[in-house]
Amino acid sequence: MKRTKLIVLGMAMLFALQLHSQTPTEMPTGKKFYIQSAMNYGKNNGGYWDVPGYPNEIQKGSNIQVFDLDEGHDRTFTLHRSSPEGYYEIQIGNTSRSRIDIQGAGKGNGTSVKTWDRNGKDHQRFLFHHLGNGRFKIFDKNSGKAICLAGRSNSNRSNVHIWGDHNGPWMEWYLIDVQTKKPFIPKPQQQQQQQQHNNMIPLPEGKVVVPSGYNVQDVEVRFFLDKYRNTPITTKPNASGYYSFPNAQIDENDWHGLVVAVADGLVSDHYAYHKTIAPGNIELKLTVPKQGSTLIYSQHLGNLEFTSNSKYLTNVKGTVVSDRDDFFFRNLTRETPQKSNLRELIGVSGTEAKTDKEIYDIAKQTWEFFGKKNRSVMGNAPDDVKKAFDESLNRERINGPVTFWTTVEQFVDIYNKYGFIPVGNCTSYALTFAAFLRVAGIPANKMAVQRMHTNAPLSSEHWAVIIEMNNVWYWFDPQRSRNTPFPSFERLTSIPSTHSIYEYHIPFEIVTLPGSTINYVPHCGEEGVIK
Repeated sequence: MKRTKLIVLGMAMLFALQLHSQTPTEMPTGKKFYIQSAMNYGKNNGGYWDVPGYPNEIQKGSNIQVFDLDEGHDRTFTLHRSSPEGYYEIQIGNTSRSRIDIQGAGKGNGTSVKTWDRNGKDHQRFLFHHLGNGRFKIFDKNSGKAICLAGRSNSNRSNVHIWGDHNGPWMEWYLIDVQTKKPFIPKPQQQQQQQQHNNMIPLPEGKVVVPSGYNVQDVEVRFFLDKYRNTPITTKPNASGYYSFPNAQIDENDWHGLVVAVADGLVSDHYAYHKTIAPGNIELKLTVPKQGSTLIYSQHLGNLEFTSNSKYLTNVKGTVVSDRDDFFFRNLTRETPQKSNLRELIGVSGTEAKTDKEIYDIAKQTWEFFGKKNRSVMGNAPDDVKKAFDESLNRERINGPVTFWTTVEQFVDIYNKYGFIPVGNCTSYALTFAAFLRVAGIPANKMAVQRMHTNAPLSSEHWAVIIEMNNVWYWFDPQRSRNTPFPSFERLTSIPSTHSIYEYHIPFEIVTLPGSTINYVPHCGEEGVIK
């Protein structure tokens, strides 16, 4: 009987210890992390969770391994609350559906950690137990086992699997903030409860300032969140100019805020911020347009001042002219047999255009060639497209970061080998199309790559190409509109012809091409006619 009691007592103590070892920690949600082994943390750049290869889309069924860190989105992980309280789903990269998953809902030691589509089951729910100083054990709800390195090895390509809980750095992980590059260290429980509200994006408040002779209460202040991107919350400042949004409904999934002050006849002011950066009091200062300038309207930024004679958007904060020739357009001006070959394929002589009609002719022929001959690696691309795309990337090592963009010579060689031009996201489309246009003969001062905001969500951006013809900067989107016929010279329009959800007409940055002397960010489209 005594022995039986001891066995029962021992089992109870073991169970109690196991419960203690799986004490849940309150974790930040909606924020991207790298996950690094404690065997590597503070020592080197290895031991990070990784999806093998360099996938643009996360395919279900891939084993999670560890590898040296690169900039791929498949290296980032985002936590989302699950049930019961204290458990989290782990989203992979920029996808919405991919989750960390225990293979086949297995419970045995050595069951692999894999990628899979979200299903809401227990083998996709994980508990984080903080050991101190940012070290965590991560437990699978389905099996109760911890995620660890196979064979206690932190070498590149070592598998990640589950195993019965025990102590050792091969079972411990750091969550490294993608933005700050610092490990997440939880606050003590009392501070966590006190600061729970601080996990929300701060509500904007502050003061509106208007020029002398204007009534501050004629100003409308708009507050945008991603979920309010088309229907912002609005308020009016009081007689002293103070404004706030006490009734705004926010939650921990709101990450980006934008507050804008708008009034008829005045240049608007705006402030954009992120939930991890508390802005404090935000002063919004409206101004009278300068003489000779006009106002243009942005759905999110209000009235922007456009000075026709300089072609510059004077009130878009943070507009940038970038020159990154060595990375984006390496050796673009050096003549090679491949560049001559490209001109033959497009059907142009290569003589630099001198008139608007010559620019138009080159742009049209390049658009038609590129539209027919490109293949996207995004989504479920065929194997030959993926293979060609991988061959086009310039890396110092497998899965490493891109050291410089694909050159025209590489694209032509790949085209002659495969019969198509492999491209990826909107950045890839815009930069490739721009390089082809320049080689085909469009002057560097008559074109650029543009970056603009989109309306869904506020934090998103998009890339396209702009070309100046007939004193207008027209935009051309080779990704979204690649199958659109090129307009006639007599009825020239942008492609697409309307702004849609993309603010093509108001880029916040342009990337110039080699030889360009452009030093302004133009306002594009018919509204931006150069006087």
